[in-house]
Amino acid sequence: MIEALPAYGGMMPSLIEKRVAWCLLRGALALGTLGVPWLAASAQEAGQVRGTVFDSVSAAPLSGAEVFIWNTSFRTQTDADGRFTLDEVPAGTHRLVFVHPLLLELGVSTGNAEVDVADGGSTEVRMATPSPRTILRNMCLLDAEGAGSAAVLGRVDDLVSDVPLPGARVQIGWQDQFGSPHATEAVSDSRGWFRFCSVPVDVQLSASVHFLNQTASRRLLTLAEGGHEWVTFQVGELAPGSLTGTLLDQDRGWGIEDAEVALVGTRHRAISGSEGSFRFRRVPPGEYTLKVSHVAYGERSDVVRIEDGTAVSVTVNMSVDPIELAPIEVQGEAIVDLDGIVAGGTLITAQEVEEVRHRARDLADILRMQHMTDLVVRRGATGELCVGVSTGQVRMFRGDCTSAIFYVDNARISSSDMVVNMSANDIDRIVVYRPVEAGNLFGLGSGNGVIAVYTKSGQRRR
Repeated sequence: MIEALPAYGGMMPSLIEKRVAWCLLRGALALGTLGVPWLAASAQEAGQVRGTVFDSVSAAPLSGAEVFIWNTSFRTQTDADGRFTLDEVPAGTHRLVFVHPLLLELGVSTGNAEVDVADGGSTEVRMATPSPRTILRNMCLLDAEGAGSAAVLGRVDDLVSDVPLPGARVQIGWQDQFGSPHATEAVSDSRGWFRFCSVPVDVQLSASVHFLNQTASRRLLTLAEGGHEWVTFQVGELAPGSLTGTLLDQDRGWGIEDAEVALVGTRHRAISGSEGSFRFRRVPPGEYTLKVSHVAYGERSDVVRIEDGTAVSVTVNMSVDPIELAPIEVQGEAIVDLDGIVAGGTLITAQEVEEVRHRARDLADILRMQHMTDLVVRRGATGELCVGVSTGQVRMFRGDCTSAIFYVDNARISSSDMVVNMSANDIDRIVVYRPVEAGNLFGLGSGNGVIAVYTKSGQRRR
């Protein structure tokens, strides 16, 4: 409050004195309008504004945000819990705004909140940053997002100092429905930020980062159409780990051998041993999909995490599920009385077939499980399945695929692919003729041997 100047010598104030008093009063009012509470508080009603600022991106309180009342000098900063308090705020309606270096870097506006301050009262306000979806939409305005896509946005920091790292290579990889690998790459900007505005949806994505000779833990992501993911990577000198495991039949408790085990999207692949064991060495830290495939047990996928420099051990339980196979059309040629051939040949008896039938899907699986050193079952260069024995093995390991001759119930079958895919449940016994034996017994064209298959139905007809 401004008091009038006393009269000079007991006389009425002069014109000069009146003008000086008026200027002082105007100055005081101006300072009060500008929000100087120590001058204005006693001249007008005032209250308190307090509240919190929440970071929607990290789902945590936002510390270090500057909160101020628009068009005034009232301002403060949020504490570690995202809280703030403004005292001696003039009563009335005000607009509350907050800013933060992170939002300034992203070029994102927070808008404002309207607050009503009552004399002597306290007004509670809750404010928050825009959602990650809003931020992504703003950052991806220049990059067209096609139908059936999603977005990934994030930052790369140094593991030790938390300093943003520019120039880090961020890669997102995935496999299509045919198992073919695909990848896209981005480089972090001067603030350590990166973005992918169009990644595939409903497939598993692997995200990895490399900076000089350092890396970050690998991440797995799966996004729905129009979805988004906010990812932060911390790059450092991480030590590789290892993964060992055992595949078990959950009903019988024994180890599952000859299963293909792989960390999807990597070069780590193995075939399980006799006790169902496998091992991967020098696996970079991160999340991986462990995929197990077996002809009798089908497929199973699980997510495993390898920590920095640690050895991880897992046990994978699997069960035999019935597999419904489409009927096979067999094209036959002239019938040969193989029963009249008594010399040579290696017999795989009905009992031996029965011992492996529960783990086999087709004829190729049964032959593979006999562990005959001179019997080869493999895929050719164009994907067809080849089966051959003995000296024909040399030719089979080249790019071509020359398979053995097949007979089913004494009838020669021109399509070997149909025979090797025959259901294991239909097979009674098998006779394998090596090339020398086959050449003497069957003549030309049997350089890769002859395999005679006898079915259960064929036995019933006899």
